[in-house]
Amino acid sequence: MPAGALGFTPNSTLAPFLCQPAGAPDRMYRVPGWSRAQQSSIMNQHIVEQGTRVRVHMNLHRQRQGLPHWSVTDPRTGKVIANVSTCTIRDAVPKVSAAGHRSIVKKGKRAVYARVEGLWLGTGIPTNATGREIHLNPHRCPDFTEADGSTWTGSTYAAFPPAGHLIAVDGAS
Repeated sequence: MPAGALGFTPNSTLAPFLCQPAGAPDRMYRVPGWSRAQQSSIMNQHIVEQGTRVRVHMNLHRQRQGLPHWSVTDPRTGKVIANVSTCTIRDAVPKVSAAGHRSIVKKGKRAVYARVEGLWLGTGIPTNATGREIHLNPHRCPDFTEADGSTWTGSTYAAFPPAGHLIAVDGAS
């Protein structure tokens, strides 16, 4: 399904800056008016091709700094390939680590123990689809939950807006 069918608009503003050669010094690619932290948040990212299988999780440390806080990882390597403010994936399935949840409850410290896996659509969110807010709070429930308290098991699409929660969208037109 083409991205336009969802009302998805790719963010191409940063595209010229995401193509830096490996090992190139960042001073060659200064973005006027950006702080060093803002610039470094995009300088070493790769462009993720549409349809690539990815995992997305919230990076709370980056969120507190006011930087793009959705981390996109490669499920094969486990490495972060991008940090974005918004994104959308298709065939979204939650991946929760029971051992990671136990560790958070035992130690009382934050850690990434849950991700959403799916096929990358891009750095935008659907504008014409309605969805359900999905939350994750390890102190209330180990799984992703919907507003009514039921466990979320996946959806056709998942949108990750800048607000900090994900939106599950089933059967978008």
